[in-house]
Amino acid sequence: MKHLVNDNLNIKYHGIDIVKEIININNSLYSNSRVSFECDDVLSCVYPNNFDLILIRDFFIHIKNKDIANTINKLKFNKCKFFAITNFQSIKKNIEIKGYGHHRQINIEIKPFLLNEVFYKIVDYDRELNIYKNA
Repeated sequence: MKHLVNDNLNIKYHGIDIVKEIININNSLYSNSRVSFECDDVLSCVYPNNFDLILIRDFFIHIKNKDIANTINKLKFNKCKFFAITNFQSIKKNIEIKGYGHHRQINIEIKPFLLNEVFYKIVDYDRELNIYKNA
């Protein structure tokens, strides 16, 4: 993201994370008039409606399936133009996470999520970044 924002002066980036230490470090290293970071809970915060793209990368692997479904619904009702989510295409069955603090890989294209109308895919090592056009 750093290179994308630095190479395109018309892009603004706002990052959210629940870990205050990460936010403090990112703000001290990268914040400027086009880049900002905020400490908040993505599950409960209100998403701004003025973004072209909401990127959720490597987050769903850490939360329960019901929270993933709720977040996807929040994205669909947001006025963003696109949203992007990390996906592990090789996963054939989504399992529930054992508990918070753990992680597992998920495939958002299969049950129970069924996000299979992908606008664009970016291969990212062992995973993909699925980009969806918001209705």
